[in-house]
Amino acid sequence: MATQLHLESVEAEEIVSPEAKKASRPHTRAAALRHSCSLDAVPETCHAEIVHLTSDATTNRQLARLGIEKGATVYVRRAAPLGGALLVEVGGSTVALGRGLARRVRVRLLPLQATTPRRAES
Repeated sequence: MATQLHLESVEAEEIVSPEAKKASRPHTRAAALRHSCSLDAVPETCHAEIVHLTSDATTNRQLARLGIEKGATVYVRRAAPLGGALLVEVGGSTVALGRGLARRVRVRLLPLQATTPRRAES
C-alpha cells in the first residue's frame, strides 16, 4: 500500500509542468522574505538557504568572514538552550553564532530530499 502511494505521488510530481513549479516559487524580495524565518528559529539538524542579510554593512562583513552570505546553505547542528548560541555548518566550516546575530539572517528551510547526499549506484 505504501509503495503504491509513493508511486502515485511520484507520478503526480511528474505531471506538474516546469512552468507551474516555477510559478510556485517567490519571485520578489518581499515574497522571499514572507517565506523565510530568522536563522535562530531554524530547528536543530535542519538545512536552510540564506535569502537575506541585515542591511548593516559592519554586520554583513562579520558574517561574510564566517562564510555566511546570501545563497549559502547552512546546517544547524546544535542550538544551546535558554537562548544561547547556535552551532552551524556553512561552507565546510562549523561556526558558533550568538542568537542576536542569527536573528539578522533570514533563511528559507530546505526540504529533506534537497539536502540528503545521494549514494552512488552500484
